[in-house]
Amino acid sequence: MKWLEGFQKLSSVLFILTFQGANCQLAVFPIGPALVNALAGSNVTLAVSFRGAPDPVLTWFKGNLPVGTWTLNSSSPPDIADGSRDVLRIENNGSLTFKGVPKHFSGNYTVELTKSGLGQALVTFTLKIFESIQNVTLSTQPDFAQEGAERFTLQYTMLQGVVEQEIWYFNGGKLKNSTRYLIKGRSLVILEPTRTDKGSYSVLLMNPFSSVTTHRNVTVLYGPDEPIVEALPAQPFYKVGDSLVFSCQAEGFPKPTAEWVFMGQILSDFHQGVLNLTNVQTSQGGVYTCSVLNGLTEEKREKNVTLNVYGM
Repeated sequence: MKWLEGFQKLSSVLFILTFQGANCQLAVFPIGPALVNALAGSNVTLAVSFRGAPDPVLTWFKGNLPVGTWTLNSSSPPDIADGSRDVLRIENNGSLTFKGVPKHFSGNYTVELTKSGLGQALVTFTLKIFESIQNVTLSTQPDFAQEGAERFTLQYTMLQGVVEQEIWYFNGGKLKNSTRYLIKGRSLVILEPTRTDKGSYSVLLMNPFSSVTTHRNVTVLYGPDEPIVEALPAQPFYKVGDSLVFSCQAEGFPKPTAEWVFMGQILSDFHQGVLNLTNVQTSQGGVYTCSVLNGLTEEKREKNVTLNVYGM
């Protein structure tokens, strides 16, 4: 019966070996994160490890395009695609190294391992190549914001850099897309600007290797608002020989200029909207018009006041 016991032991060993072999699968894993950030011009490696079979055939793809193929531990060198040989190198363990990586090598890279009888295994990396952000300039279009206009745009340019995130601020507060603001591309658009949009604007540009903030003060042109006209002393009528002052002021930026008009003639006896009338006569009674003008926007508004003068 000893031969039966020996046969049973041998059968058990064969069963274990067969069971283990049935679960032996080709597999490949990233060493570290599958999202890799690198600075342009540096060296970076997409590191992998594998198991399940010795010396599999390995192919690296950028997107759907093969860029390198090799049988691990083969005496033949890896086959690297034309245009990539100065940059790409397949390591002995199957990892892919980039030497002095250019910015345009950003993309998705997939390594595929195959072995006869064991199928294939693959893993994908995302490689992002960044340049340091440098020489950022913030400009406006047009030069000045104007109240009542359709829009006003701030836009940044830079000498070089890859921006992963941009944040816009107004007087230190973060801006978001809304009915008032549109953040698009490299621009911040202020929709239908008002005088309250005057202030300091800044944009923060960031990537994993650099961050830059640049500022721009924005002036909003507005007005003139409705002129405020006053007579001092304020009286319903004046007698011949009285003296009085008409003042005319209006809000706006830049400060509006004012002029007084009487009977179609521009009066000269006024300063900063103040018209002095001394020893008035009945001939000076009538409608006086204050006209205020914004010299930059050429917006103009007028307001009338009536002077009543009675004889003694």
